[in-house]
Amino acid sequence: MVTLNVARTGGTTGTVTVDYATQDGSAIHGDHYVSTNGTLTFADKQASKTISVRILEDSLVNPDETFNVTLSAPTGGAALGTNKIATVTIKDNDVGGVLAFSSATYSTNENAAFANITVTRTGGKASAVTVQLSTSNLTATAGADYVGTNVVLTFGSNELTKTFALQLIDDTLPEGDETVGLHLSNVGGGATLGKITNAILTILENDASVFFTNATYTVGEAGPSIKLNVIRSGGLSSTVSVDYQTVNGTAVSTNDYRGTNGTLTFGPKITVQTITIPIVNDTIVEGAETFTVSLVNPQNGAQLAGISNAIVTITNNDLGGVITFSATNYPVAEAAGKVAVMLKRTGGIASGVSVDLVLTPGTATAGADYTNVSGTVTFAAGEASKTINIPIINDSIDEGNETILLSLVNAQGGGSIGTPSTATVTITDDDVAGAVQFSSATYSTNENAGTALITVTRTGGKASGATVVYATQSGTATAGQDFTSTTGTLTFASNELSKTFSITITNDTIAEGNETVNLTLRTPGGGATLGAISNAVLTIIDDESSVSFATTTASSVEGSNLVVNVVRAGALTTQVTVDISAVSGTAIFGTDFAATNTTLTFPAHTSNQTFTVHMLTDAVLDNNETFTIKLTHPTGGVQIGSRSNLVVTIANAPDKDAIPLN
Repeated sequence: MVTLNVARTGGTTGTVTVDYATQDGSAIHGDHYVSTNGTLTFADKQASKTISVRILEDSLVNPDETFNVTLSAPTGGAALGTNKIATVTIKDNDVGGVLAFSSATYSTNENAAFANITVTRTGGKASAVTVQLSTSNLTATAGADYVGTNVVLTFGSNELTKTFALQLIDDTLPEGDETVGLHLSNVGGGATLGKITNAILTILENDASVFFTNATYTVGEAGPSIKLNVIRSGGLSSTVSVDYQTVNGTAVSTNDYRGTNGTLTFGPKITVQTITIPIVNDTIVEGAETFTVSLVNPQNGAQLAGISNAIVTITNNDLGGVITFSATNYPVAEAAGKVAVMLKRTGGIASGVSVDLVLTPGTATAGADYTNVSGTVTFAAGEASKTINIPIINDSIDEGNETILLSLVNAQGGGSIGTPSTATVTITDDDVAGAVQFSSATYSTNENAGTALITVTRTGGKASGATVVYATQSGTATAGQDFTSTTGTLTFASNELSKTFSITITNDTIAEGNETVNLTLRTPGGGATLGAISNAVLTIIDDESSVSFATTTASSVEGSNLVVNVVRAGALTTQVTVDISAVSGTAIFGTDFAATNTTLTFPAHTSNQTFTVHMLTDAVLDNNETFTIKLTHPTGGVQIGSRSNLVVTIANAPDKDAIPLN
């Protein structure tokens, strides 16, 4: 019952009335409350009246519901105030509760016809609470072992348990105990699901049967054995037996396990027998491997049921490890003959692990600086390191340090490649090319020798392949007339310390005196450098007998004496003579220089003679003056050489009274 108060305000004189009536909201009259209406009469001086509405009780879980009470049609001069409609909320007092299986497991005999499954409710007892119960196959099969079910259970008011009878199918197959999955879902009527919403029903076999407890087994390679349990179910009063055998899979008998076969015998009331299979612990990284154990030929009334084949997985306990270089750089002297490169293995030492070693030329050349030994390196069981010898070829070339690049690729047998997976072999060169230079700063040869041999020497090294470029240039000798211009490259072999080149000399009939050829070394190669004597001079000794002035020009000063040198070249075995005469130029005979006409005599084996010319002094301030001295009339088979004229310049040396020349 709910009571609503109606107040009269603003005056209470006289009698007034007002009508009232209920109106449905979410609450429905007849279901949730009793509909009512009528008229309230306020007597003179009366300030309040009440309206009563009866509330109906149900057992359903509902949300809070409302209905309205409305005032209307006031009389006696009264008017409706602001609150002319009142809303009444009906608070629900019903609870659906929590639904769950009464147990997580149920069991029944295969021949029991039905299995009773109980669902309980706690924390509430409202009516019309529902939950869906369904079944699923585990090892039992719907339609063969039980009747599959998907039903809705409804709890009435105050009902706290519901039982469902799951129909079983009694077959004659010895299949062992089997299981059915039970599930609660889709609650309704305000209920919720509890903790045990999934349960398992075990149908107990009533036929004599033998089977494995599991379809799969796992054992470590270290074993030493694996045990498989075989179960006998159904009738237990007699003795039954069954044969067993192993069958290779990826695991092979003898290598990975000891294959076996035999017979298991179950005496009366004996339900479990065990098969023991030895496991072989090898050192090979091979991954997990499997073999099968089968039950065959049941005897004495037993039948195979359930799991008659079990797969055994042998997990590998061998680690191939991580293979790396022991260092990132392996230095080796060129003369060492070989370099030892070590590979390390960490984290495992199983057998049969391999990796490919690849050699790639860096600055070194395969076949010239080293022998390529790329290939597969295999680690045996327990082997943590391997050493590979790379042959080094000792050459005689000055080539600087050179490198070989090493890398590890393609690990096999369960190993892996770590860091460093690359390395460098550095071959330290032991060859020195040395310094090359001329053997002398001067060379000489007779004009009629045909060729001149020039020697170039090397010091401070003896590597092969050292080179230097040589060339000739005209000095006082002229290329093409006195010698043949030549250039080329000298290459020194290993341990070779000197090389020669030749210059062709032209034997002419001209009495020209000794002449020179300039020699040059440049552009050393193969590691060589230039020594101190990179330039030299070759003198060609004239083979014609000749006389010549030593120079073609000379200078003197007024009042002084000029000593003139005349040289004789060629054969010196006889006595020869030559006349000396002077010819005026701007300098005048008798005025600027004295008489010079004379005869020079060269005794046998004499190569130089001199004579003197006196310069005269005048009183005139004039410019430099010249005159010429000539060689003429040679005797004794001698010729006049190429320097047959000497031009003499007289420099002015005036005294203080000299008169300038106009």
